Amino acid sequence: TSNEVAACTVRNTGVHAVRISGGKDNGVTGCDIYDTGNGGIILDGGDRATLTPCNHYAVNNHIHHYARWTRILQPALGLSGCGIRAAHNLIHDAPHMAVLFSGNDHLMEYNEVHSVCYENNDSGAFYAGRNWSMRGHQIRHNYLHHISGFEGKGCVGIYLDDSFSSATIYGNVFFDVTAAAFIGGGRDNVVDNNLFVECNPALHIDARGMGWSHESITTDMPRSLCAMPYTNALWKARYPGLQNLLGDEPAAPKG
Repeated sequence: TSNEVAACTVRNTGVHAVRISGGKDNGVTGCDIYDTGNGGIILDGGDRATLTPCNHYAVNNHIHHYARWTRILQPALGLSGCGIRAAHNLIHDAPHMAVLFSGNDHLMEYNEVHSVCYENNDSGAFYAGRNWSMRGHQIRHNYLHHISGFEGKGCVGIYLDDSFSSATIYGNVFFDVTAAAFIGGGRDNVVDNNLFVECNPALHIDARGMGWSHESITTDMPRSLCAMPYTNALWKARYPGLQNLLGDEPAAPKG
């Protein structure tokens, strides 16, 4: 509880730079992280079932030239669990994603991300996917620029993949990012008050759950939803959109 890795240089590691698993109020701040074999900072904590936040944080770090050994799925910031804040970080020069998040109620704000995903096209600087219960995320006031994928053939800025639902993308600036905000068939996502400059397209939204991904979404995702107590009073108050989801054309991109 209340431990902090502060003002450190972490470099040339075989795997990640810093991993915090469990506990509460732990964080990484003001660190320079680069030349890691895998990712940068991995934060996990809180309790999803009770929506208890861990209040872990990664703030004001400079993370670059990471994922040298494992080239995919090794983010600069990996957030899982409940209630984590990632803010004021500068992230660049990586073959795959910058931020990979799962769980509930994370806040990602005031980060600058550029020159990532340069070895992939079906990838995103910010990425989450395939879960209806992972709700309450705020992605706001970030600056994403110069993100165009392998050989400049395109990728995604903020990628809510395969029916991921209930994230708010607010007040961000996107410059020269292909498919800047990508809603892959999910529902209850909000894209509001962002600035898109030289992005083609600025917004992608589809109904994949009604088509090619219908079988996988309707067989796999109900299991992950039912693993959470989403019908209890706490979840009902926090995420009212979940209560009737399974009986309301769950594969349709509503809301």
